[in-house]
Amino acid sequence: MSILGKNREQKLSGLYTAVVTPFLSNSVDYFQFEALLERQMQARVNGIVVLGSTGEPATLSKDEKIAVIRSTVTCVGDRTAVIVGTGASSTAETIENSQIAQKEGAGAVLVITPYGNKPSQKGLAAHFSAVADNIDVPLIMYNIPGRTGVYMEPDTVIELSTHENIVGIKDASSKFEDMQKIVNNSPANFSLLSGNDDETLRIMQLGGDGVIAVSSNVIAQQMREFIDICQAQNWKGAEWLQQKYEPFFQHLFIETNPLPAKTIMAYEGLCDEEFRLPLTPMYDDTRKELLTFWDGFKRSL
Repeated sequence: MSILGKNREQKLSGLYTAVVTPFLSNSVDYFQFEALLERQMQARVNGIVVLGSTGEPATLSKDEKIAVIRSTVTCVGDRTAVIVGTGASSTAETIENSQIAQKEGAGAVLVITPYGNKPSQKGLAAHFSAVADNIDVPLIMYNIPGRTGVYMEPDTVIELSTHENIVGIKDASSKFEDMQKIVNNSPANFSLLSGNDDETLRIMQLGGDGVIAVSSNVIAQQMREFIDICQAQNWKGAEWLQQKYEPFFQHLFIETNPLPAKTIMAYEGLCDEEFRLPLTPMYDDTRKELLTFWDGFKRSL
């Protein structure tokens, strides 16, 4: 499903869930996966993100990635947007991944900054331009220096924001002054989405447009209501919810994402508590802390 309509008439905004990939006996469990997608549909999310970092794409084969995209597109249909993570260290591989996602029906692609090779700002601009030039679906950039080791400067983002096929950025840098600069100097139909759940309110107060969230894997309906309140600029109500959900947001990252989210989901019977190496189940002590917290927190929902 196209996420922006013809000629970018619709702006990318709202709640997008970065969905986990459930495994069973080391294979993708498509039955559980489609049940998770239906749960997101019930919460009225604005879009589904598959093969983002939360979906453990680095451990999936090319055939598995294609099957995940097909399963998502088939299950979701035209009910909401399907965004596919396609980024790689190589520009050529990113283009290939993005073209495959487009062919399989993705409404947009999410492209992380190349990791490992640490390109310059000139290299980042050339990379994203090349990918956008070679696809016909919208491209969302993803700035997450904590995972990639490279930070995309606001001037680079602003330069790229004028490309007709680059429609927004997921920003997990925590550099709010730079984000404000992006909001102030990019086209009106260019979107800034939070890449950290706990920073969503602050980013939307800066003029941002929503979030690509991990937390909505677990509390989808509550996050939908939170984003609705933010979009209505009911800041008093949003700040109350922020304080309520803040401990939950923090617990989702007491170990590497998606370990905590997937552990809670397995505890609630939504998927199996299974990961692919090099990810392993949580340490016993942090797992106990997480689930003890969750048992108390969910009673407040």
